[in-house]
Amino acid sequence: MNSSIINSVIENFRQALISGVDQVENSYEIYQREANYAVSYDDYFDDWAQCLWELLVERTICSPLERITVYGAGSDYNPNQYSHVFFQEVEESHEIICRVKKGLTAVDVITGKNVELEEYQFMRFSAFDGTWFKLSRPFDHVQLDERDAFGGHYQQILIPLNLVEFEVIKT
Repeated sequence: MNSSIINSVIENFRQALISGVDQVENSYEIYQREANYAVSYDDYFDDWAQCLWELLVERTICSPLERITVYGAGSDYNPNQYSHVFFQEVEESHEIICRVKKGLTAVDVITGKNVELEEYQFMRFSAFDGTWFKLSRPFDHVQLDERDAFGGHYQQILIPLNLVEFEVIKT
């Protein structure tokens, strides 16, 4: 695992999201018109983002037997078996976590409250529309989901990207 370059590798991934989202939206419109069974845009986007994640992040920092937890909801292209696109037989061994940059405080833009990032897991990059997150440019916020939530009810938070840095930990 080459974790020393994680922040630059993730920024490269985010830039790929920014530069490619228009093409994904256009492709989805065509797909929706032509497909007999069209999945939601979010599912379509998640499949694309998971492919990028595995190519631009995992392949850059992981050895062949290492795997990072899925990006966002992962890929549902093959929903009966895997959330990963490539090397599906390799088990997840590492997780990307967010840490608050030194001297700063993590504030959830949805609630306006300070939060402890250790209680949440990194999910994806999103934008903030004033009340909630959305999968669109500028992907300048980090969406995190509450860890160890019971009964399927969990809190989602949205933190401005400029408040965090990324780290890789073993799961």
